[in-house]
Amino acid sequence: MNRLDIHQLVSPRFDSDEGPATKAIYLCTSPRTASFTLCRLMIGQGWGIPNEYYSAHVARILAARWGVRGDPSAGAAARLAYGRELLRRRTSGGFFAAKLMAAQTRFFNKVHPKGFDASVQNHFIHLFREGFAAQVASLVTAATTNRWSFSETSTQFRILDLRLDRESVERACRLVIDSERFWKMAFAEHGIRPLEISSEAVVADPGRVVKAIAALIGETIDEHILADLVVQERGSAYPIDRALKHEILTTYGDVLEHFAAERREAYLPSAR
Repeated sequence: MNRLDIHQLVSPRFDSDEGPATKAIYLCTSPRTASFTLCRLMIGQGWGIPNEYYSAHVARILAARWGVRGDPSAGAAARLAYGRELLRRRTSGGFFAAKLMAAQTRFFNKVHPKGFDASVQNHFIHLFREGFAAQVASLVTAATTNRWSFSETSTQFRILDLRLDRESVERACRLVIDSERFWKMAFAEHGIRPLEISSEAVVADPGRVVKAIAALIGETIDEHILADLVVQERGSAYPIDRALKHEILTTYGDVLEHFAAERREAYLPSAR
């Protein structure tokens, strides 16, 4: 299995007609948490094809390819049609899996107005990053360079309007903190106890993380594929951005520490 980037995961290669799913996995996270690494590990095990399906940009690409009439981000009928096609065409191994950002939940609710499908087994993973300063530096770097994957491929449009300045770093800090606060409140409101996974664990011990997910969803592991993917993921995923991240960490260290203190006090998972 090749190491997939963001663009490949949206490609027709992963379209199918397998649905309906019997289980669903929702990877609830914030930006720059090694989430696509975890997505690749899950795909390798046959646990769905997790991607940011509730990004309006991804929805437009897939809806157009699947013959949905209209723009899902603009019309209710198109959104409902997209939701039906999504659950049918992006199920794998009986699983529908999605990576879900806090900011994308509003679009999710419009695509699925009845909420999470109660007829399937829904599982929730909360992926967070312990290293707050590193997460913010990575977010600003990705937004500045338009590179959101491990490859050197840039997105064709600016996903976030962040620059290399103090105001942007402050906004990035707030985005991360607000995302974590949203998930904490959402889980509490709906009585959800997600599997808590840190980005650091995904990078340092992916095998253990995959086994924890397997226990959550009641599945076995393909050890051969897991070993192959662990080798692929080993090492730094974004070496070309190292200097820029270092510049952000050193130039705006006071900003990062100020917001890190707020985050430590309120928003890390309660189990930790």
